[in-house]
Amino acid sequence: CLVNGIAFLPKGNFPTLTCNYNDGANFSLFIKERIMQGSNENVRTILISSFNQNLHDNVGVTFPLTVYGSNSKSGEYVTYNTDSGEMHYETNSEVTGELKITYFNYSQAIISGTFWYDAINSTGQKVEVRNGRFDMHF
Repeated sequence: CLVNGIAFLPKGNFPTLTCNYNDGANFSLFIKERIMQGSNENVRTILISSFNQNLHDNVGVTFPLTVYGSNSKSGEYVTYNTDSGEMHYETNSEVTGELKITYFNYSQAIISGTFWYDAINSTGQKVEVRNGRFDMHF
């Protein structure tokens, strides 16, 4: 995906790229970039969540990313720096996005999709996540 127009991929020291959909109801996509520069740690994370929703029977359907919670789908962007701490950006009822499952194969545990969203932090700063896509085993 792009974050504010800049490519975002799992990279650096201990990058993370995970996808979970093992119970058929709760889905998460977690992309993490972790860079260590001496004793300073810089981490950026993309998280897409869907709770209590059947995605596998809805290939091709576009779902809204809104408020984090049960029976919903949401997007987050989190930054962490040893010096400045953590900053959370989240979708909500007004600052939203979309998740679309484009392929699902339960027997091979593969899920693919696209996403985009805007997310806002507690001070009103917005981040734009665009052109996100995944093709993963879960």
